[in-house]
Amino acid sequence: MDIQDVSNDAQYAHILLAQKARLEAARARKGERPTDRPSRNALARDHMLQYQQFMALKKSDSNDVQMRASIVGDPYLPSTTPLQDLKKIMIDELTLETHHRGSYLLLRLFVPPVRLTGIISLAEDETGDALTFSLYQQESEDVRPAADILKKDSVLLLREPYFKCVGDGGYGLRVDHPTDIVWLSSDDALLPSAWRAPKLDNAKSGAEWKQKGNGEVKEGKFEEAIKSYTSALGTSPASTEAEIIYNNRAFAYLRLKKYDAALQDTEHIVDPSARSEKALYRGALALYSLSRFQEALELLQILLNKYPTTQSGAFELTRIKARLKEQKTGVYNFKKMYKAAKLRPPIVDGATYIGPVEVREIPGKGRGLVTTRNVKAGDLLMCEKAFCYAHAEGPTKSEMHQADIGILVNLGTNRLTIGTHVSQLTEIYQKLTNNPSAAAEFLDLYSGSYKRATEHKVDGAPVVDSFLIERIVSLNVFGSTVTSKDAPQISSQDNVFGASGLWIKAAYINHTCMKNCARTFIGDTMIVRATKDMPANTELGWCYADPMNREKMQKSLSNSWGFTCDCAMCQDDAKTPLKLKARRKEILASLSRSDPRDAAVKLESTYATPAKDVPRFELFQLYLAMAQHFIKDKGNGNALNASIYALKALEALGFVIYGVNMKTSMSQRTKTGLVVKQWGYAAEQITECWEILWTVWRVTSPDLAEKAKVYWKLAYMMVRAGESDTFDDYYSLGKSTGGESDSEKLVEGVRAMNLKPSGIL
Repeated sequence: MDIQDVSNDAQYAHILLAQKARLEAARARKGERPTDRPSRNALARDHMLQYQQFMALKKSDSNDVQMRASIVGDPYLPSTTPLQDLKKIMIDELTLETHHRGSYLLLRLFVPPVRLTGIISLAEDETGDALTFSLYQQESEDVRPAADILKKDSVLLLREPYFKCVGDGGYGLRVDHPTDIVWLSSDDALLPSAWRAPKLDNAKSGAEWKQKGNGEVKEGKFEEAIKSYTSALGTSPASTEAEIIYNNRAFAYLRLKKYDAALQDTEHIVDPSARSEKALYRGALALYSLSRFQEALELLQILLNKYPTTQSGAFELTRIKARLKEQKTGVYNFKKMYKAAKLRPPIVDGATYIGPVEVREIPGKGRGLVTTRNVKAGDLLMCEKAFCYAHAEGPTKSEMHQADIGILVNLGTNRLTIGTHVSQLTEIYQKLTNNPSAAAEFLDLYSGSYKRATEHKVDGAPVVDSFLIERIVSLNVFGSTVTSKDAPQISSQDNVFGASGLWIKAAYINHTCMKNCARTFIGDTMIVRATKDMPANTELGWCYADPMNREKMQKSLSNSWGFTCDCAMCQDDAKTPLKLKARRKEILASLSRSDPRDAAVKLESTYATPAKDVPRFELFQLYLAMAQHFIKDKGNGNALNASIYALKALEALGFVIYGVNMKTSMSQRTKTGLVVKQWGYAAEQITECWEILWTVWRVTSPDLAEKAKVYWKLAYMMVRAGESDTFDDYYSLGKSTGGESDSEKLVEGVRAMNLKPSGIL
């Protein structure tokens, strides 16, 4: 939702066509055993030239923004066959465009790797036959260098290998599912004798392995440290020494964000009260990172009871209590969240609050999110941390992170999208592989017609499907701004969004043009509020695509999600005669040549259904423009016109407002007061409508202005910022700022007209 689809954009569409042509050419060779494979030496020569270019680029420190392209071809399932049921084959037995089910390859990498879209190396079998080896879904170079992932001289077992034509016209092995790889130690029994490391008489003791691991931790080589600590544990050390090694390995796991493994190591001693200070502390950190705050609290309480002087434990206790309060009450320090969102990456240290909503089956729609009690417009429905999040904006607006902007070409769906969501595919793959306990909620999301693997583990290790991740992300991701409050009021669909993420609970909200809730963002946190009064058991809905362009929206819904919208607005649009639609377009096209007041009257006549039932977007935009004109142009003489058209703009969106209208006298108005009986469509610009009303009424009708400010603040909270704590600061109200705010300037402009209270409104 909200990600930029450029499938029909001429600037990018040629990429899709070229990649489809390559795919068709490759499919035509399916089952072929090529006879023109380059020799090992020829492959090595060409690869090393590419490696030199790669290293030169790394040393150049170039800040140029690169658009990375990720190609999704024919999806295939990861290997779920136990190793004991696989048969060993050699490279010369492989056939093109084939997934060799039931087989495995034993390979040794013999060159340093190059990082392109994937990580590229060369692999040989024990006969000396060699192929290009491409591995995908890996961490970025700044997180983990390619040389640490595909190490020269390392040996691996590749389950059910995929042999294919590669982009440069050659042939190679492509690994889209890294869980298909089994990394082998240098003395593994499966290795041919020529590849085995010689046995040394001076084998390391447990203490030596531990010391080696400690040194690797100091150097930041956490993967190597884990191997050393594992070797140390393999020497069967005494129980007290074993706990130290487990704790050290847990620290390395924490640094690699492998929280499941870290937690398992800290639980080496089953009874928490018998654990060491480090075990309790690191276990609490792992639980915190997995958002298991209550369990983390319980561990920290044991820690502080047993070791009352620990300062780090006291700090974490304060942090965890704050998260639990957020999780249970939905009360947040929003101003503190904004400070965190200014950092890079803009990750907010917070908890997810799920309020009066739950996931239910919706007849004819699958699952959706439904209210569990009556809610009012502005009520907080949830405040959710992203499962995965990426951003493009650097510390300054002129800086961009190269790794976070990409173009995703899906040849199966013929869809080409651009933005930060592309980098999330790798991040999610790593997250699911490193922390299987976090996988269930993500994997339960909608994935369309994609046929999933039935097994999630093989030989005790997790199985992760990269194509399933792409499907889930493409159908559930949200484009966003880093903070909604500070973003332009109308987001341009022609620009790449500043950020994107996947919010699991929010992803269950189904599409409707008649939305009843709105989302805003502070960093990686999404705030969802009701925009209408709703009884219990009401399904939540919001727009997946811009409802202003009905034809484009319906096409997007059909192509991406496989349905067409039949909400009240779409039904009304379908019933509207084509002549009336054409008349509407004609009126809008002639605005520059006609009086907008006359145009508004004519435009109103093209609608049949009352605005309180179906919003009138075109009319809203016209009335808002007129209100903006009158409030800014002192020469028009009467700013009351601005309030008239601001009210009309709200009414065009379906607002039903009592206590103020053309026929109400001043005394009647004061008696009844200003009341919004029905909230209309929650367009972002409704804040501007209420601001205009407050600006005029502050001079002419203070009683109305006071209530208008209440609704203005509520609108700001719903559609602009997600919170109201920053309202006064945002509009510079009630304080001296060293310069007038826009609102204060408007008020001064109205005062300069010497208007008197009037009963017109």
